[in-house]
This record gives sequence, C-alpha cells and structure tokens, in this order.
Amino acid sequence: MRPWAEPVYGVPPSQVVGSQIAVTYEVVDGVPNFERQPEVFFVDDGPGKPVGILRHIGRQPVIAFGNFDGDFEMLQYATASDGGGPRLGLIVH
Repeated sequence: MRPWAEPVYGVPPSQVVGSQIAVTYEVVDGVPNFERQPEVFFVDDGPGKPVGILRHIGRQPVIAFGNFDGDFEMLQYATASDGGGPRLGLIVH
C-alpha cells in the first residue's frame, strides 16, 4: 500500500500504516545490509491496526475511517474516550 498511496491518493508513504515484513540488519564485508525475512513482522488487520497506529504515530488518533470489518478495532481505539476531546470514527460498507 505504501508504494502507491502517494500517486493514487496523494498521501506520502510516511503517513501510511500498513502490514510489514520482517527485516534483519547486518554488516557484510564492511557494507550495511538489510535482508527481507520470510515472515510477517506486523499485520495491519483487526487487532493489529491499533498496534500499528500506536507504533506509527505514538498516540490515539482523533479521527479514523474504515471500509471493512477488519477496521473495527481501529475504530474502537480511535473513538475510546481518554478525556482529550471529541473523537470521530466512521465505517463505510
């Protein structure tokens, strides 16, 4: 999702939260090397969505929008009252 979010939606990749694969880092012959691993580091669906949001922005969102049942937990997290003012969650099926 991150590679095409900007050309399609005008949203920079740095503002996109999505599933991630595991990556390792090591220096090989003096050269830094990142290697993709055959496992998923993070799944951005269901209960993983609020975790991804917290990791990415570091706080509860004020507004969240979703379009399928896997967004329920994100909307639940976004609209939970923390005493910090109004919240908005919207799902369109």
